[in-house]
Amino acid sequence: MRQGAADGNQWIFNDITSRFAAFVELYEANPHPSAAQLQAFFGDNFADGDAEIRKGFAAYVSAMAEDDPAQRQALMFQGNVSIATHEQAGVQPFLEEVGSLVPDRLEPRYMDVRIGDRVVEVDKQLPNFGAPNLVQDMQILDLDPGPRSLKDFGLPGLSFTENPELQGPGVIHLPEIAGVQGFPTSMVEWHEHGGAVWRPSIGGGSLPIPSNPETAAGTAARSWANPDERMWSITKLFEQTHTYDRLWETGPLERSFEDLDWLSEAARPR
Repeated sequence: MRQGAADGNQWIFNDITSRFAAFVELYEANPHPSAAQLQAFFGDNFADGDAEIRKGFAAYVSAMAEDDPAQRQALMFQGNVSIATHEQAGVQPFLEEVGSLVPDRLEPRYMDVRIGDRVVEVDKQLPNFGAPNLVQDMQILDLDPGPRSLKDFGLPGLSFTENPELQGPGVIHLPEIAGVQGFPTSMVEWHEHGGAVWRPSIGGGSLPIPSNPETAAGTAARSWANPDERMWSITKLFEQTHTYDRLWETGPLERSFEDLDWLSEAARPR
């Protein structure tokens, strides 16, 4: 179980982090990259199987050039969801390996996520992090990137296409590649089949509280290995924390970086 968790984390570091590093390097070198530079970025960092994460970074490119703050926030949210979809599809085999030794109903009890000064318990309904969270006057399902394509994230004078016959200045030609296979990619689907808050009934059983896209109801995950429940919870967490300023506050380290003996101590078998 520990090996499965370690392998899953290693996959994320190798696969996801490398794309973010390349994206940061691109914009640090030129805050306004040309179509040729963008085409080189997408050509060098994405291959078959990466259609969903590539779409996410196309949304980031559009957000970087967007002046309207509400639209920029919407694009960033859509990019985050697409990249998280690719990420969670990639770690699905490792999650199933981790969960093979722990019953689904027990696994989420031991999974907590720290967001700034808040601790989120994944088996419980998400807390309200305070307003404003996401783009005002816009429902979360309206931001669903599932049915969107690369062309939806084009800009004035800049367009993405998989059609080699389209030519012109600002056209970024990208090869047609596959995306996430056998994994739901739509927030609407996650909402329809995702988790639900369960409460005891008078008869001793349990009653589901239907998920609601306008609130945090239905965000408790009974099984973290279930992609619908996990992705709906993650997406709603994005919504809750999208403009949460405490996310960037950090506390002091318990140990100094001048003394790294604790790393070897933590690595010793127990």
